[in-house]
Amino acid sequence: MDQINVGRMRMNAHGLKYALAYSLLWIGYIAATFLLFPRFNISCILPVVPLIGLGVWFFGVTAGLWLTLFSLFHNFVLTGIVYANQITYYQYTLSGCILMIALSYFVGHLRTIQTELKIKHAELDHLVKLRSRQLDKLTSELLSESETFKNHFGQELHDSVGQQLTGIQLLSSSVTEQLLKERNRNAALSDRILSRAAKVHIQIRKISRMLFPVRISSTGLIPALNELSSTLKDIKKAELHIDCTSIDLTLQEDTALQLYRICQETTLHTIDHLNATHVEISIRKSTDCIRIRIAYNGNRSHPERTSPDIAQLIRYRLARIQGILLQADLNPAHALEFEVPLDPVYSEAAA
Repeated sequence: MDQINVGRMRMNAHGLKYALAYSLLWIGYIAATFLLFPRFNISCILPVVPLIGLGVWFFGVTAGLWLTLFSLFHNFVLTGIVYANQITYYQYTLSGCILMIALSYFVGHLRTIQTELKIKHAELDHLVKLRSRQLDKLTSELLSESETFKNHFGQELHDSVGQQLTGIQLLSSSVTEQLLKERNRNAALSDRILSRAAKVHIQIRKISRMLFPVRISSTGLIPALNELSSTLKDIKKAELHIDCTSIDLTLQEDTALQLYRICQETTLHTIDHLNATHVEISIRKSTDCIRIRIAYNGNRSHPERTSPDIAQLIRYRLARIQGILLQADLNPAHALEFEVPLDPVYSEAAA
C-alpha cells in the first residue's frame, strides 16, 4: 500500500508540473496575441490549434472542449472588443469552433489508442517475463531430469552389465584353466574370449563414468576431465588435452558438474559432427571467475550429418551457474569460450 501511495503521489506531482507548464504556455500565448495582432492579424491566433491539441493529449477530451470555449472567449475579446475595427469577429467563429471540437475528439482518440497500446505493451512485457521464468524453470527441470537419467543409466550400465561381464570373465577363466589342464587346443580361443570380455568390461566402466562422473563430488573437475580424455582416446580415437596450468579448483558440486557436461558435450559434438581429432581444453582462474576455452580442429567431410543446437544447450547450462558465453563458433578450426563466476566462499578458500 505504501508503494501504491508513493506512486500516486509521484503521478500527482507530475500532473501539477504539466498543468503549471501548460498554464504558462497559455499566458504567454494570450499576451503574444494582444501584442502581435496589429502586425500579424489573424495569423497570430493559429498557435491555439497545437495548444488545444496538447491540452487534449495531457488532460482529456473534456479539457479540450473547455479550452475550445475559453479560446472562443479569448477570440471575442481580441477581435470583437480590442481590435474590433480591424476584423469582424463572427467571420471565423463558426469554422474555428468546428475545427477545435473536431481536433479535440481526434486527439482524444489518438490518446486513447496510445494509452491502450501502452497497457497492451506492459501486459506483453509481463507475459514475456512470466514465460521466460517458466522456460528457465522448465529448462532447469529438464537438465536435472537429464542428469538423473544419465546417473541412473550409468549406474545400471556399471552394475548390471558390469556384473554380467564379470561373470563371463570368471566363467571364461574357469573354462580356460580346464582346457589347459586337458591340453585342449581350444584353450587359446577361450583365452582370447577372456581377454575380449576384459577389454569390453573396461570400456563399459569408462562409458558409465562418462554418464555418471562420480569422481567430481570427491576429487573435482580436473580428474574427471582427465578420465574423459582417457576414455575418448580409447573409444573415439581422439586426443583430448587438458591445460589447467596446475591450478587448484575448489568448486561447488553443481558448478563442477555443469562445467564437466559442457566440456564433454562440446568435445563429443566436435568429434561426431566436425570430425575433430584433437581437442584442447584450457582452464584459467582469476580472483572472481573461471575462464574455459575449448579449441578443436576438424573438417566437414560429412555435410549430410545433422548438427544439434549444442550452443543453446551450453547457454542453458551456463545460465544455471550464472556463466557467460564469450565465443560460440562451433565450426571447424574454431573455439568455444566461456567464463563462470566463483562462489565468494570458495574464492576465499582457494585464495
